[in-house]
Amino acid sequence: MRMVKMKTVFASISEIFETHYKRYNEHIHIAIEGEETEIESSMVSICEYLVRIFIQKIIQGHNDIPNKTEQNQKNSDQNLTIKASSDLKNLILSIESNFSDFNFENILKILNRKNININYMSEKEIHDLLELTNCLPNFQDIINAKTTVAMLGGNIEILGEKTIQINISIPISCSITKALLVTVADQTFAIPLDYIQTIINKDSVDIKNACNSELILYMKEAIPLIRVAEKLDLIQCNSNSSCILIVSVNNRIYALLVDSLLDETDVVIKPKAEVLNDVHELRGTTILGDGNITLVLDVPALVCEN
Repeated sequence: MRMVKMKTVFASISEIFETHYKRYNEHIHIAIEGEETEIESSMVSICEYLVRIFIQKIIQGHNDIPNKTEQNQKNSDQNLTIKASSDLKNLILSIESNFSDFNFENILKILNRKNININYMSEKEIHDLLELTNCLPNFQDIINAKTTVAMLGGNIEILGEKTIQINISIPISCSITKALLVTVADQTFAIPLDYIQTIINKDSVDIKNACNSELILYMKEAIPLIRVAEKLDLIQCNSNSSCILIVSVNNRIYALLVDSLLDETDVVIKPKAEVLNDVHELRGTTILGDGNITLVLDVPALVCEN
């Protein structure tokens, strides 16, 4: 597992402030803390994405304030503080600015909430929040950010009095394993290689029905067949499953039917988010090299007959 410092993320967003100065001839007083905080290299693109969308909208919201006179601009210091820290369990990203008149108590009263935690807000509540403030990402951006952070088991919380403070928390506890990336119903999943004994083509074996279950005949053995798409309640547009993974769990052999194979890779497995706790077939999440988040399957739970 390669670790990098948060200064890598902060350096990548510097052009946002350069563009702002060129366009508005206005300096932003930027304070950056926690540049030496270390994160897994796989998290760099996620952290950059989250910091970027909130900062861009905060600045845009400030520039879109109606009746903002040149004199007002000169008399008001525009301050932006970005912090990164770790409590050994979570990476905490904090963005604070005084760019807008953010009446936090009034917003809580209107929304009838004691706090603003994006993870626990419905899409309608998020829409209402965006109508009340001009300093948050647009609806789709914040929904995407919510989904990304929730899948990693984190939180997005908004605080403030006369300033706005956005706190993003992402768990850093993890385990590393080799995994096979597969597709199931047009979605990508990771399956730990520890369980996989071999891979065969579906057309090379016969599928039989016995006692309301499916079996394959392989190496003179009858092996229970689990269709992963059905187990996960995924809808397949067409029946194009072509690969069978022979897996071993507790000295018993099973066959997992998937659509296709993608790649073998090292994955950093993060605990699954609270919203996924009831999906026992999922072990956690991982961030791939391209920055996409992929679900890691729990093979023992997949083959459980329950």
